Amino acid sequence: MIKIIIKIMFIAFYCVMLVLLMLYLDYSSHNYDKKTNYFAAMNDKVAMLKSAHSPKIILIGGSNVAFGINSDLLNQAFNRPVVNLAMHAGIGLNFLFNITLEHLNPNDIVVVVPEYEHYQGDLIYGDLALLDTIYFYPAGVKYLMECRQIVATLEPNLGRAKNVREHYIKYLFGKGATAIEVSDIYHRNAFNGYGDVISHLNKAKTDFVCAGMGHVFNDSAFTAIEKFKYKVVKKGAKFILLYPCIPESRYIKIQAPLEILAQKMADHKLITKTLPFKYVFPDNYFFDTQYHLNSVGRNERTYKVIEDIQGIIY
Repeated sequence: MIKIIIKIMFIAFYCVMLVLLMLYLDYSSHNYDKKTNYFAAMNDKVAMLKSAHSPKIILIGGSNVAFGINSDLLNQAFNRPVVNLAMHAGIGLNFLFNITLEHLNPNDIVVVVPEYEHYQGDLIYGDLALLDTIYFYPAGVKYLMECRQIVATLEPNLGRAKNVREHYIKYLFGKGATAIEVSDIYHRNAFNGYGDVISHLNKAKTDFVCAGMGHVFNDSAFTAIEKFKYKVVKKGAKFILLYPCIPESRYIKIQAPLEILAQKMADHKLITKTLPFKYVFPDNYFFDTQYHLNSVGRNERTYKVIEDIQGIIY
């Protein structure tokens, strides 16, 4: 009972914060259209999930999944509806876990592909991108089922900003993550009927920098994934966890921490029959970040995903 009361209080506080932000917002000075913003696509993705008949395939992850899967190939391989819920790593996995569990049925297949950053720090709970998502998909408040998710959207500002209100408006309504809304790549109509981003497929590769990776991993991330796996299996569905796609140049930089991660995966019995190297691709297979595959790359990656799914469910 106490936990429920605390959760209600946190959600109430969160909603009040959003209302205050609306009151301070000057719509004339910000291009923040709820009909076209990238994060508004969460409304469409959840609608797809609700309408998809079972058995279906549900894809969960960050933009490595949004930009890096050809769901039509999955549909052809397994003759099942496919729903790609992925959008942005900063939404966090827990939010997508909670959405999935509400619409999960026996014999569904849930494929989870976290970015490597989800295993470090608290990104699994989300960051400011989760706040953006709730603004554009208000019904998503009910999927904030852990206080840590709510804190994740507030903490970066409350901990660092000199002016909390100004900082929130900058990121939520101004030039933060949602500035991608003005791009011809990052917008609500960037997704196809499966939930895959396709707006970049005919675009030329752009330069990007591959990030390194620390050696410290957050055990709570593994625990959260384990709990989700347990709930999926309990519902009679199949749970599959895979590694994300990365460029060869990044893999060279992070081989040592990946060995640690692979061992942790084995310890938690979360990964079977695959290693990080399987999803390492040539740099020219990527579009504009170390996780966003181009047309050739997404097809090659999808064939490997199909292979892994077949190896687990058959």
